[in-house]
Amino acid sequence: MTYHEPCLPRKSATQCCTRAVAGTLLLVSLAGCVESRGEIGLVAFDTERVGTKMLRPGAQGRACATRVLGIGTGDASPPLDRALAQLRALDAEADALTNVAIEVRGLALGVVDRTCVTVHADVVRQTSLVQLPAPPGHEGHH
Repeated sequence: MTYHEPCLPRKSATQCCTRAVAGTLLLVSLAGCVESRGEIGLVAFDTERVGTKMLRPGAQGRACATRVLGIGTGDASPPLDRALAQLRALDAEADALTNVAIEVRGLALGVVDRTCVTVHADVVRQTSLVQLPAPPGHEGHH
């Protein structure tokens, strides 16, 4: 039996079923890479040197991107950028995020793939921070 030959009554049901299963497995096994790029304006690790005002603790922003046959549907901006914009939009004073955790989940089925980005963070406003040296013997007092 050739690839293009239809399942004729003279072929066994097992042969036709095997060919159908093999074709389905081939279609399902198609996979590819999904790439997304987003930008974060500032990353600081020493939060003791940066003054902040807490606006929305434990906030979450989520955005997804879907592609059909490699062509994006919906908003063309990266999902990370949209998730960060959601967090910033939670408060008009917001200009920074602290304690940021980013989750990326994707599903690629060959024909359709979907990637979702979830950002968990504290939404804050940066403030001025003045640190004055303590006199000798008072370094540990608040």
